[in-house]
Amino acid sequence: MNWDIPAHRARILRRDLPDTELWVFDELHKYRRWRNFLKGVYDEFHGERRVLVTGSARLDLYRFGGDSLQGRYHYLATLV
Repeated sequence: MNWDIPAHRARILRRDLPDTELWVFDELHKYRRWRNFLKGVYDEFHGERRVLVTGSARLDLYRFGGDSLQGRYHYLATLV
């Protein structure tokens, strides 16, 4: 699901996610509360679903205070 597509954005905000084993979120970092969203999705579904987050920007995991994503993510950077 791509945050830049209005229909996808609406589904993400409603947590109306597809019934698949893998959820892929692209450009989710543009959502102001993306960290809390991912934390909640992971905590609720980590035994049932896998989550992949992609985007063109660096996900600044430590820029703001609040709940940590520690143990919930693995950072993968690619050079293009």
